[in-house]
Amino acid sequence: MTKGLTVLAIGVIGLAAYTHGDLRTISHQAQVHLTANVIPNISVQVISTNIASPDEGRVTLEINGLGGGIVEAEVLFHVIANVERIKFTVLATDLYRDEDPASSWRIPVRTSQGPTIEASYAQPTQDSSKSLDWAQNITYSNGMNAWQSHSREYASSQPKGTFNQNISVKVEYESTEPTIPRGTYGGFIKLVCEVEPL
Repeated sequence: MTKGLTVLAIGVIGLAAYTHGDLRTISHQAQVHLTANVIPNISVQVISTNIASPDEGRVTLEINGLGGGIVEAEVLFHVIANVERIKFTVLATDLYRDEDPASSWRIPVRTSQGPTIEASYAQPTQDSSKSLDWAQNITYSNGMNAWQSHSREYASSQPKGTFNQNISVKVEYESTEPTIPRGTYGGFIKLVCEVEPL
């Protein structure tokens, strides 16, 4: 009887000693290699002394209504991008009396002379000429007759591989009419900016 109790007591003490000896902090770790792809992005705004809305500037030309002739419109844009190369395309509509596409009176884009693009700190990458040719005749979204230029890529000389500068776009208009009725003639010049995806 006594031996049985002794064996039982030893067994219980041994079990208690084993459990106490294994009480320790247990940890395990894992890590992830994190990468971030910064996607190409671009913003373009019109710079004008007379802003009609945040997205649409307005430039006013003074045209002599007698004898026709050539007049040049210059529009200043500001382009910001996190890349150094941007492809530009210009669209320009004819100028319609009262901005009415149905009007028979208009001042056409001079198609023999394409638009010119001047950048503050960028140059064309493949052709030193900053004058583009008109590529095709199109209908603008509001029904106006318009012209679209060929595209040309410009590379920024600014540091850190970015593009943050003013872009001047010049478009010429020419009227062959001996007399242009007085009034307000309106149209649009659009600068399309493209960056290559990752």
